[in-house]
Amino acid sequence: MRSRTDPERFGDFFDGHYDEVLTYFAVRVRSPETAADLCAETFAAVLAGVARFDPEQGSESQWLYGIARNLLYRYWRDLRVQSNARDDLGIASSELDDDTAAMIARVDAEAQRSALAIALDQLPPSLRDAVEMRLLSELEYSEIAQVLGCRPGAARVRVHRGLRRLRSVMDGDSNG
Repeated sequence: MRSRTDPERFGDFFDGHYDEVLTYFAVRVRSPETAADLCAETFAAVLAGVARFDPEQGSESQWLYGIARNLLYRYWRDLRVQSNARDDLGIASSELDDDTAAMIARVDAEAQRSALAIALDQLPPSLRDAVEMRLLSELEYSEIAQVLGCRPGAARVRVHRGLRRLRSVMDGDSNG
């Protein structure tokens, strides 16, 4: 990837992926402003880290979505920390207007996503990676297999097992 030394190439890369990355965030955070911020951070990280891109580790698109996924996880973690801090300080909510109530509903939805991220962390790495690549990065089983070094059928099994265990963790079933 020559994007750092060739601004036109980075512009083409940006133009070719911007809408997809923005949509990736928009469906996960439900806030247009946050989605736009995360999208901008993703492309800034791509530009800053272009020297570290290794095509032997995966495609440019896979690398881009890996960066996006990491930024999204950091965002969810930060939300959880902020929420826990407010709870620890005993900051209570007051009467809310409709706009504030709608904003809180969005934050609650994001907290559910945060719970999902925590549940994902409880999966064994091979299952977690397969589930994340399929659901979050929206990779095909053949692409997942390439990254994991297995056959597409084995990648499909890992995703299935990971989803089954994830469901158990989310439902509080300790037998997972």
